[in-house]
Amino acid sequence: MKQPIKASLAGVTAALLLTTVTAFTADASAATTRYEAETAPAQCQGTIDSDHAGYSGSGFCNGDSAAGAYAQFTVTAADAATATLRIRFANGASSGAARPANLIVNGTTVGTVSFESTGSWSTWSTKTVTASLNAGSNTVRLDPTADAGLPNIDYLEWADDSEPPGDGRQMENLGRGVVAVRSDSDSV
Repeated sequence: MKQPIKASLAGVTAALLLTTVTAFTADASAATTRYEAETAPAQCQGTIDSDHAGYSGSGFCNGDSAAGAYAQFTVTAADAATATLRIRFANGASSGAARPANLIVNGTTVGTVSFESTGSWSTWSTKTVTASLNAGSNTVRLDPTADAGLPNIDYLEWADDSEPPGDGRQMENLGRGVVAVRSDSDSV
């Protein structure tokens, strides 16, 4: 966005054009890969549904209401890396209770994720966790620990945290300094 700013310097008026600098968050430079819950090689112990608005892709995993009724993703990493995993979900359970699940990576439980109520099955939220991935194929499983099962799972995204982020700035190099242009009797 460019805005003219007039400044008076010793009786001379000059118009300066300012260019907006856009800043990006550090992980904007990291490659992010999305795995939709309804697309192979993802597995859903339940049904692939599309009856609640706001999901990504062609549907979401509506897991069975049972402990152990998991959603699983096969994630491929070029190198071994610490990764940020983003799990998009909706939990509109009438009880308002969270739906916890163990996060299991390559057969090892690395933590428990609590999927809090989002208030509606059409209100989606994202839970962010960190895990180590091996080079090549990795299995990432969400294994519910309660009889209510998982919330609806839309997708899993991951970003490689070992990639050094860029400097976080994007600027336009105008290649020139201040420009004064003669207009009527004043310099503008």
